[in-house]
Amino acid sequence: MTALSYDVDEARCIATVNYYAPPSFPEWRRVLGRLTTHAAFQPHFGVLFDRSRVYALADASELNQMVRILDEERSNGRIAGRCAIVVHDAASYEIGKMAEQISSYENSIRTFHRLDDAERWATEKEAEPQNEAAAPGIELDAPAAAIG
Repeated sequence: MTALSYDVDEARCIATVNYYAPPSFPEWRRVLGRLTTHAAFQPHFGVLFDRSRVYALADASELNQMVRILDEERSNGRIAGRCAIVVHDAASYEIGKMAEQISSYENSIRTFHRLDDAERWATEKEAEPQNEAAAPGIELDAPAAAIG
């Protein structure tokens, strides 16, 4: 079994990345690449990262890389919708909040405990996240962080 899978719901304009175990960064990158090139996926779709079943620590450098890749996907036009992260506990929630802060795109990532709240936010039809050119992303410098 792989650590990740994804589903694209065209009717609701959302894609969900399901976590079953902590993925390696190359695996996460591969799955995101497959998702953004999937025939049913459109850049304006929300992307939901459901980490609610993962109870392991993630390295801070991997979190930085993931946010950097999401920002690159935005700047290349492959992702324009919101990205929601669903987590299971308070520590993971706080790490998700860090991901929100290090993105170069204001209001592009948000963290939730409840799947339905995350889905609702990710599919809301508001303005697309904007690049904060004056405030480049912040790097986390903690050695490890819980993210799901």
